[in-house]
Amino acid sequence: MADAHFLYALIPVLIPAGSGLFGVALGGILTSWNQRKERRERFISDQLREFYAPMLGIRERLRAKGEVRLKVSKAARTAWPREIGEAPEAREQLSPQYEKIIEYENQQLKEELIPLYSQMLNLFTAKMHLTEASTRTHFGALVEFVEMWERSLRGALPRAVTEQVGANEDILMPFYADLETNFERLQAALKPSISRRKCT
Repeated sequence: MADAHFLYALIPVLIPAGSGLFGVALGGILTSWNQRKERRERFISDQLREFYAPMLGIRERLRAKGEVRLKVSKAARTAWPREIGEAPEAREQLSPQYEKIIEYENQQLKEELIPLYSQMLNLFTAKMHLTEASTRTHFGALVEFVEMWERSLRGALPRAVTEQVGANEDILMPFYADLETNFERLQAALKPSISRRKCT
């Protein structure tokens, strides 16, 4: 009987104490969960800002320059026969102007385009820790592409070897697709947290 009285007397003390301990435990779990979530969002933000966005920026710049190059080449192929057809005697006068197009493109390739690919490779190397596993599988293709062009531009790749191994941008197409896919996926993963921040 005395034991029952003792237990009844303890109930008013144990309930608040138990509730307090439960509250502390729940608060700790929620805090830990929020901290993990914030760290994950910060990592995704770093991935986008320091790797995927700069890589896609370089890629888009290369693509835009390639489109301009094709546009100029197409226009030159159309204009050259027409100009020569209208004035065959002007061939010698016009040839240097058209040759300048090729000279410009060769110089641009050496001084601007290949350095942009090298910049991509340097960024990939420096920010490897921010890449997704699917992106890392394309590292070798980028190294190969840059290496082949470096050798070719330095005259360290004979024509017969170039024809066999080449430096074709087609090997980078899966890499470019992966960059775009991961960029969009990571952006989508951050959108809910950005929306929440704007509302608060």
